[in-house]
Amino acid sequence: LILCILVNLWDPLDESDPQEPLICRSSTVISKIKLTSVLKTVKSLAFEKTRYPLFMCIDVHLSTEWQTKACGNIYS
Repeated sequence: LILCILVNLWDPLDESDPQEPLICRSSTVISKIKLTSVLKTVKSLAFEKTRYPLFMCIDVHLSTEWQTKACGNIYS
């Protein structure tokens, strides 16, 4: 059994967005989730119910600047 989460990372669209990479279905979708919120949830709950590995498939739609920030979030 393999568990997989697919996330689409996008740059913040405007000043009202949190200033960090956002997860959403496309760059026009209203619902957005901060990358750090998802990473904290995965870290705290991913292996609470199962011993199986979890893979994150990350579809990157980020500028170079935001890719660097996303990498910092993922590896911290």
